[in-house]
Amino acid sequence: MRHWKLIAGTCIALAVAVGGLSVTASAGTAVNTAEAVVAFVESLIIRSQITREWKDLGISKALGFTSGQLIRQIMISNMPAIAIGIAIGLVLSPVSGANLMKAAFSIFGFRKAVFTVLPMSYIITALLISGIAMSTAALLGRRIRTLDPVSMITEE
Repeated sequence: MRHWKLIAGTCIALAVAVGGLSVTASAGTAVNTAEAVVAFVESLIIRSQITREWKDLGISKALGFTSGQLIRQIMISNMPAIAIGIAIGLVLSPVSGANLMKAAFSIFGFRKAVFTVLPMSYIITALLISGIAMSTAALLGRRIRTLDPVSMITEE
């Protein structure tokens, strides 16, 4: 049950980040903010996953898995949730982005605002979010390299 909550939370956070990235792909500050959101959410998920699977990782390492293999396993384990979040964000961002921009411009008195996002922005956004999520998982997964299997198994 906890896994579904974790997956749902990841999908929602990534959908929001994709929407924000797609809508404001040309604005540097907004892109950096969305990148930070993706990295932050992914870091929280990876840290909790490593903590939750600590003993299993120790057993796997004792059985002969290399640190690199375990890090790749951690990286790939969140990709389905990341892909679902990206897909939801890419589907919802054209409509929500247009409404968000109209609302933002109406605050400043603009009655009509044309909102278009280039299709290439969606591809770049998906690749950017996937890359950030994978690199964040790889960086946080390095913690596995420094520990020895005996201490990982016996630690409670």
